[in-house]
Amino acid sequence: MLRNTISLLTLIVSLLAFNKAQAQCCCATNLGTITPNLAWQYYSQSCHGYLSFQATAGCTYQFTYCSAYAPSATYTGDPYLTINSAPMAGGLIANDDYCGLGSYISWTAPATATYYLQLGSWAQGATCACGLSRVLGYRSTNCAGGVTPPTGITASSNTICPGQSVTLTATGTVGTQYWYTGSCGGAQIGTGPSITVTPATTTTYYVNNNSGGVFSPSCASITITIAPAPAPPTAPGVTLCGPGSATLLASGGNNYIWYSNANGTGQLATGASYTTPLLQTTTTYYVGIGSPGGGISSGTQTFNYTGSVQTFTAPATGNYTITLNGGRGGNGLNTQGGFGGQATGSLALTAGQTINVYIGGQGGNAGGPVGWNGGGQGGLDIGAGQHAGSGGGASDIRVGGTALANRVIGT
Repeated sequence: MLRNTISLLTLIVSLLAFNKAQAQCCCATNLGTITPNLAWQYYSQSCHGYLSFQATAGCTYQFTYCSAYAPSATYTGDPYLTINSAPMAGGLIANDDYCGLGSYISWTAPATATYYLQLGSWAQGATCACGLSRVLGYRSTNCAGGVTPPTGITASSNTICPGQSVTLTATGTVGTQYWYTGSCGGAQIGTGPSITVTPATTTTYYVNNNSGGVFSPSCASITITIAPAPAPPTAPGVTLCGPGSATLLASGGNNYIWYSNANGTGQLATGASYTTPLLQTTTTYYVGIGSPGGGISSGTQTFNYTGSVQTFTAPATGNYTITLNGGRGGNGLNTQGGFGGQATGSLALTAGQTINVYIGGQGGNAGGPVGWNGGGQGGLDIGAGQHAGSGGGASDIRVGGTALANRVIGT
């Protein structure tokens, strides 16, 4: 008889413990946002719900109703604290009855992100009752708090020629990034982790983080330098007595390019000297200098698929080699889409001339959407459901407009 009594008591205790573990979280009432820093701060609580806060990886945070830790913290009832990775799910740590019935959590953030502190009660169930009288204390033991600024900016090139573009990418991002010129918080020029800019002069760019409407206290910055245009070379004229050939010499620069006309579209040769063919009449030749650092052909610019037309502005007069890859085809039910076509060509451009760049999109899988810029629809087998992948879009260059008739190189 005594053995039966002990077993019954054990069962009752186990059931109570199980109910307590399952009944503390969660309430969908958003109580607001807190920003822990090195000093104790307090939140006066009258309802169950959750508080969101931005945590930085490696920082340790304390949350408590225990006045032995946070001097002004108080509670009524039996509070229960839980830190979640989402408002109503993703429990990371919880505590109950640390100081009497009061709760205390000391927790180190595993990653920089927004987290959610559920302010619950034992046996709370699914209710979000109000009428509470509690004061929660919170702080970080090793981090100043707030929204951290970006750690830096990388650039596809730190020095460019006039008319060229450069892509800037922020590192150490939190929330949404805001980009500026002039100063941190000056003239806003874009949002997001990356932007592409085409500065006319040497320009310093700034970026900060914004999370929950709160901006980081400072910005990261980078200066993009515009290389000055080289001085024009000199090439003295040559006088021939009757028909003949002449050797022309250029000086005053590097990376010389010889042309038959002033607009730079009739390239003849490169180098400091040029020997003409047999001349019967007075003829004018032109010589220019390529871009700094090795000539026109030394730099490259890569365009990726965006789903819209892009542009390229020639930094210097000369011949440009262009390689285009069409969009890949989509996969079918049991087949893999093939690679898009490739086309390579040379295009003579004048400094400052802008061309239109179209990069084809990948075709959708199993009868999905066609690739942008001319992809074909994949075959649809309604009966068997064995749809073919749709075709990838073409990549092409258009000069003087955006119509199909303006295409000069394409896949």
